[in-house]
Amino acid sequence: MKKLNKFIALLLAVSICLSLMNMRVFAVDGENPGEITAPSTEDVNAGAAEQPDQTQIEEPEPILLRELEQAANDDADTTDNVPVTDDADTIGGVNDVDNIGHAENAEEEPLEMPAFSDSKTSANGVKVSVSADEGIFPAGTLLRVTDVSAYTALAAAEQALDAEVVDAVGVDISFLDADGQEIEPANKQLVNVNIRLPQALDGDEFTVIHKDDAGVVTRLLEADAAERTASFDAGEFSLYVVVGTENGVVRRTVNFYDGETLVATQIVKNGDTLLEPCPALLKAGAFKLPCARWSLLKLAPSTHLYLGEAAPFFKAWYVAEVLPFGAAAFKQLKRSYPRAEITARNLPLGSDALRKKLGVAPGGDVHIFGCRLADGRAVLLVCTR
Repeated sequence: MKKLNKFIALLLAVSICLSLMNMRVFAVDGENPGEITAPSTEDVNAGAAEQPDQTQIEEPEPILLRELEQAANDDADTTDNVPVTDDADTIGGVNDVDNIGHAENAEEEPLEMPAFSDSKTSANGVKVSVSADEGIFPAGTLLRVTDVSAYTALAAAEQALDAEVVDAVGVDISFLDADGQEIEPANKQLVNVNIRLPQALDGDEFTVIHKDDAGVVTRLLEADAAERTASFDAGEFSLYVVVGTENGVVRRTVNFYDGETLVATQIVKNGDTLLEPCPALLKAGAFKLPCARWSLLKLAPSTHLYLGEAAPFFKAWYVAEVLPFGAAAFKQLKRSYPRAEITARNLPLGSDALRKKLGVAPGGDVHIFGCRLADGRAVLLVCTR
């Protein structure tokens, strides 16, 4: 490449010299240099006497040749000094893209993860407070607390515990980064959690359980729980439930609403009086009248069963057991009560279909009500007269 550049520069210099020589040969002193005239015969003869036989070609000035060669050498040296790289985009300079990338990386600062503390109160009044050391959550992290239904909390508690669950309150705890994405503690480091309930749980003993996103339920053996509070350390977050248990008595807490306003809370438990309206009252459609007239509580807006003292136009039953609606309870009832009357209220199946599921023959002194409570849970109430 270097030799080729020198050859081209030398060829260019020779061409320039030849052009200059032609201009001198044909230019006429004292006349227009651009005008060419044919010499006369006399001029030719006179010139022949003065000039030698061989035409002399004037050599270009040595200084001009040296200057042209020097210019050609300078151009070749400049070309040879261009750095050679494998990347065609970097010829004649430095790869700016790579340099910019290195500069940006050099300016990046490590992710800031300060100590974190926050507290939130759910719509149902459950207050959750958390605190974490440095290096667990990035700056800008937010705490989120969401209520879960009483049915979800009780079902998780009964799945995790062998004891009789009488009450449970659960919340879904999660954390969001500055972009609103759900995150977990870095490397599952422990975060301290304190829960305070709006009202005391029923039961003699209290504990905390955790249900992860895969549905695995575990009991937190080191949790400190009481009837209104719970404290524990955790490295992952989803559903946490504070549970009250008691031996021998099973209860279910029922919230009664007027629209979206909570008007009363009633615990359905062993020994309560369940009131079944007579057919005439059901046909009349006066479902709210008994609540105002005799201070009864309706299990749900579309569940025509009531709790309270004995009242006219009602058949009174005494609650012997309260069971969650499910396959495990079906097997238990079939073993314990081979004969019973069955009634389904506010369920997607009728009384005959529920009897087939239970596998219980008609007759006997026991009446099993399958019904739905105000919070959407389906339960089985085993009643006697």
